[in-house]
Amino acid sequence: MPILYKCSFKGCSKILEVQGYCSIHQARIDKIERARARAYKAKRLMDNEQLRYQSFYKSKQWLDIKDSLIASCYAIDIVEYYRTGKIVQGYTVHHINSLSSYWDSRLDTNNLIYVTESNHQFIHREYNKGDREKNIMIRVLFGLKKKFIIDYK
Repeated sequence: MPILYKCSFKGCSKILEVQGYCSIHQARIDKIERARARAYKAKRLMDNEQLRYQSFYKSKQWLDIKDSLIASCYAIDIVEYYRTGKIVQGYTVHHINSLSSYWDSRLDTNNLIYVTESNHQFIHREYNKGDREKNIMIRVLFGLKKKFIIDYK
């Protein structure tokens, strides 16, 4: 006998075979999320600095550098590899020194590292803790990148 679940929407009593929302409430949740994403994008595009970053991330130069970086690290998350020993496919290219502070190094492959989304969020949490933690994390990332190059090039 399969396990059945109740729709996760408060007050809904529909029974489902998988945990989540029924089709009616899933459509409502999707609509809300799309509206929220549109509002967030519109807000970001009103800021000139953010607009510059967004146009950079769509440029051919960036896409070429990004692809070559992913190929050079075999598409694995270097942070995860050295932290846990697991080989996990990365998700995003992270600028070790931020674009806002180091615009001129935006295409420097030495300033880029390929990581999973969870490690990317972890890195930004460390950056947000303060200058000391940010500097430590930056040194760690550069160290891991250098170690990977020595080990696998």
